[in-house]
Amino acid sequence: MSEIEPASWLIAREANAGRALKAEDAAKIRQSIATAAKVFQEDPRMIANRAVQLEAMLDPTDGRETAVGLIAVLTDVVREPGKVEGFGAIGQQYYNLRKTGLSERDALNDLSRRYGSRG
Repeated sequence: MSEIEPASWLIAREANAGRALKAEDAAKIRQSIATAAKVFQEDPRMIANRAVQLEAMLDPTDGRETAVGLIAVLTDVVREPGKVEGFGAIGQQYYNLRKTGLSERDALNDLSRRYGSRG
């Protein structure tokens, strides 16, 4: 098992992909993973791994739906712990919606309605 912290691993991936990060971006990534771990009641390492897998499944050449961004937006959809089985489950639902042709926003809105997190 790797000793690297999940947030550090994601930050390194972003840098390797040519996405410049500022210090505050790194802090936001760390906070996003910590929030996701609470919401999904999962290990941060598992969340980071699933987010990277989801990024690859969607369109890794696109560069818009990154693992870092996916963690943030999918966590925002499910604000209450226990609403969904885990980050992998919400990620799979998001993937399925995107593959039906829904835009990013429409897929997130669908999930948001389903899990009642947004007014």
